[in-house]
Amino acid sequence: MTKNKIVTYLPDTLGMLTKQYSDLAEPPVIKAINTRAQEEHGLKELRDATIIIANPGNPYISKEKLEEYANVKLVQFTSVGYNNIDTEAAAELGVLVANNPGWNSVTVAEHTLMLMLMILKKVEYGQNKYRTSGWTMPEVFGFWNQARDLNGKTVGIVGYGSIGRELSKRLNAFNVNVLYYKRNRLSSSEEESLDVQYRDLTSLLGESDIVSLHTPLTDETKHLINMETIKMMKEGAIIINTARQEVVDESAVAEALDSGVLGGYGTDRLKTKRVDGRSFLDSQLADMDKVVFTMGGGGTKESRATAQEQYVENVRRFLNGKEPIYLVNKPGKPER
Repeated sequence: MTKNKIVTYLPDTLGMLTKQYSDLAEPPVIKAINTRAQEEHGLKELRDATIIIANPGNPYISKEKLEEYANVKLVQFTSVGYNNIDTEAAAELGVLVANNPGWNSVTVAEHTLMLMLMILKKVEYGQNKYRTSGWTMPEVFGFWNQARDLNGKTVGIVGYGSIGRELSKRLNAFNVNVLYYKRNRLSSSEEESLDVQYRDLTSLLGESDIVSLHTPLTDETKHLINMETIKMMKEGAIIINTARQEVVDESAVAEALDSGVLGGYGTDRLKTKRVDGRSFLDSQLADMDKVVFTMGGGGTKESRATAQEQYVENVRRFLNGKEPIYLVNKPGKPER
């Protein structure tokens, strides 16, 4: 019987994966490639693979690629997102695709709350001011008049999955009125136990002091926040985006911040460009005073350990002849 072969786009996990599956009766062959090496030697490895361990940074896996990788039976993402594969083509060809949900729910919820507080308390402005030019007491009083409390505010959560739930739990401790919007409304008992209230998107935007985005990136959610939806919001409202960068039209947000329509924008997802394998900011928001941005807020030591544990176990299920969990497609024909 031909051995299973795993190809991972994360070279630093090669030793870990080899150790994790060494106890199997038929341990798989495991190879690692990186994005830049794909055209040099990766194609051969991928053509022979039965399992690909993918991540958001790897090249797009199109129908043509899946046809070329004729032995692939499972594509396992290490991330929640799986935008860089044609899931419909995979289903058509009998290739299972699984993502890795929930591993960073607590981490992203904490990061989102941090961004809210940084904007409300004007942390970055105050820090830069005090470091560079000193201050006078009138300036301190003026700063206090600009800073705001989270207590008593209305926060609207757009996309109420595991991250949205974790966020609302934390917001409740701040005496916040939490609204949520999702396609399938929760039951009244769930809403009561979570202390949240449902609103349609238009109402949520109009009532919220802070709008926090937690939707996946789809054709429907791309540029969900644009000039038209911003006009529905309260003057001076704050937007937090710890979803995907493309959920927001950055040019519309920049215009609204500049005019004072929006009071602040916090994110871990600004537009970037790649130069010689490194990412650099390529966003007009990067230099705006009312913007707080960080590197990706989905990862910590603890959450990455959880992510690794989940996807490794899911691949193990497949190697043991069981159906993987977290499947995001349903093959239209028997698996390869």
